[in-house]
Amino acid sequence: TERQREVILAHICAENALIQTKLERRYPALGSEIHSCRQIDQVFDVTVQVLSTANPGLRRIKSEVGQNGVSIISLSTVIGRY
Repeated sequence: TERQREVILAHICAENALIQTKLERRYPALGSEIHSCRQIDQVFDVTVQVLSTANPGLRRIKSEVGQNGVSIISLSTVIGRY
């Protein structure tokens, strides 16, 4: 179905954003950034938020993907100091 296709493509964008943060090999600064992600014929808005946790050695990274102002999927992970 079209919805399933949209969710799969958005999931790829969300995973790529989290992987990119991990590959930077630095402790991420708090804050958020927005960029676009193109998959096949779809363009998605990706918001990556870096949030603090109760443990100062860990940061929560949240990747939310949407289209036309509607959220499609959200993934999170935790990154520690290297």
